Amino acid sequence: MVEASTVDLSPDDLSRARAHRAAVAADEPFYDDPRTGFAVKTAVHHNARGFCCGNACRHCPFGWANVDEDRFDGLGAAKLRRRALAAALDARLSAEG
Repeated sequence: MVEASTVDLSPDDLSRARAHRAAVAADEPFYDDPRTGFAVKTAVHHNARGFCCGNACRHCPFGWANVDEDRFDGLGAAKLRRRALAAALDARLSAEG
């Protein structure tokens, strides 16, 4: 298992996490990715839908429950990395205040 303390956070990881946190605080269903400008669904959007859509969304609060292993090679390892990244980002942003 990948530990949150061993995850290297890139500047892009942090800027996306800050943008997501601000959008969720404002109860917004989307935010613009700071690097690409693409619209990204927030946890607010996903929670309103109420289930995992199976598309491996960045902020899926359901742990990618409906993502098909056949569609996503290495899904188990990706889920572990995703959880470690989320924990590392949460710890870092919480420390920032």
